[in-house]
Amino acid sequence: MLNSEFVKLFSGNQIDTQHLKQNLEAEGIEPIIKDTNLGVNAALATDYSEYKELYVHQSELERAKAILKDTF
Repeated sequence: MLNSEFVKLFSGNQIDTQHLKQNLEAEGIEPIIKDTNLGVNAALATDYSEYKELYVHQSELERAKAILKDTF
């Protein structure tokens, strides 16, 4: 998302990401969720297969930060 109007607000596991997404949507913010593949060998680390990044439009960033703070 280089040179995009979207900025990363959050990264974490699938459950936390979905919880935040629901709270943002309830306030009229449409986030974008990106699945990440860290390329980590499963034998060497914990389960990163559900690692997500959540992005919001720059114009909604301040509202989204407040929702993030209230969520966690």
